[in-house]
Amino acid sequence: MATGRVPDLACTWAPLHAALQQHVRIPLLRDHSEDWNKTAPESLGRSFANNGQISATDNKDVVLWYTLSYSCMHFDALNDLMNTDEFKQTIIFDDSTKPSVLHVDFGCGPGTATWAVVKNLPDTFQVKTIGHDHNPHMANLAKAMVRTISHVMFDFSSDWKTFQHQVLGNAKQKALFLVTANSLFGQRTFHRSHLEDTINLIKNLRTESPQAVTVICGTHPQYRPESVVSTWQRIVAGIGADTVDVHDRKIESWSPLQCTRDIRDSWYPWTPDPQLAQILVLPPTGGKR
Repeated sequence: MATGRVPDLACTWAPLHAALQQHVRIPLLRDHSEDWNKTAPESLGRSFANNGQISATDNKDVVLWYTLSYSCMHFDALNDLMNTDEFKQTIIFDDSTKPSVLHVDFGCGPGTATWAVVKNLPDTFQVKTIGHDHNPHMANLAKAMVRTISHVMFDFSSDWKTFQHQVLGNAKQKALFLVTANSLFGQRTFHRSHLEDTINLIKNLRTESPQAVTVICGTHPQYRPESVVSTWQRIVAGIGADTVDVHDRKIESWSPLQCTRDIRDSWYPWTPDPQLAQILVLPPTGGKR
């Protein structure tokens, strides 16, 4: 299916490129201008190799390296997904309305999904983003990155209870809940208890605003594909959803290995393995919107 996506969009879209330069590349170069290679120790290499996952104990340097290596790949994948007909059909509203949208981002990372939402949702949509990441350094980086988009309303937290309270507190009178879980479900630290919390929060979200349509979407590299597929299946079973689209898609993005090889010249295009993209649509619990 043709999506009309601009190749290497993560680099060619100036706002995101400028934010990554300001909050990721410059700090790394400034703080480690003479011995930058020491910021990518063997342990960091193992972390990257561990299915693209970082742990809650990783420090700020690792968060920056991780972001430099993977955020462009994730953004390009989400942008590809949000340009499919299947996704666009789920966000069609009457031209006379200005839909109020709550974007809930599980595993927000550096705010990658928020950038994709800003790029792809119509300007008439009133969007509020609330995101969660287990790593406080990552949540703080997301705040810094997204703050450069002045019109975006957002809040990112590493505390689950705070995140949950913010989500439910912003759920009333929304026309659309857009839930993103990009590259989360295949990670080794995503446990069954996290999935149960995720399902329960989405169910409570729908109760708070029964007229809202809920769209759950994400893209996932081909690590542990059996885990990714089974997790989506448990979401469908736990919440009740119509699967609109399940497809593999190749994207052009950036090589983590090349990024860690030489930070001073790290924007190399590459073509990774196909990513699994999922869109789930949950109709309003109170009938038609």
